[in-house]
Amino acid sequence: MRRILQVVAGIAAVMLVLATATAEAQRRRGGESGADEYPPNVPYDGRFTFVRIKYQARSGFGDFGFGRGDPRWNHDYPRAEQHFTRILAELTTVRPRVDASNIITLDDPDLFKYPVAYLCEPGFWAPTEVEVAALKAYIGKGGFLIIGDVDPMRDGSGLKDDCDLEYVRPSLYQKVK
Repeated sequence: MRRILQVVAGIAAVMLVLATATAEAQRRRGGESGADEYPPNVPYDGRFTFVRIKYQARSGFGDFGFGRGDPRWNHDYPRAEQHFTRILAELTTVRPRVDASNIITLDDPDLFKYPVAYLCEPGFWAPTEVEVAALKAYIGKGGFLIIGDVDPMRDGSGLKDDCDLEYVRPSLYQKVK
């Protein structure tokens, strides 16, 4: 009888962990409704703040047949922000904001307040003319773009010959080829 109670307790514990993980994943991704539920952006105060670029995924990408509608720009959110800012704080004299980060679209004028921005999984990005123009302006004024999670085999385009980023800085792109 004692062994049966131990097994039942173990199964209950595993189910509780799975239910909690599922609820957290749905909360972070907006649940069934697909609505964004991310913390609000912190106001600009001059400190280094990690900025993630939010974008519209290419048509046909994002749900991978599971109906999640997962926006690829949010991959590893908020872990990437937390790790990057903690490493930056430990290895440099920069004192970044480690308690929060911002999510900004390329057409948001606030982007120009932040010297570094992060674009995740660009192979899924479906850039508009406005976004391309804004990114050109951002880089042209000295903005630095970190591009993460590039996998041409998985993304469908990635950073290869037909890359959308070629339109942002063609002269630089030609040198990299």
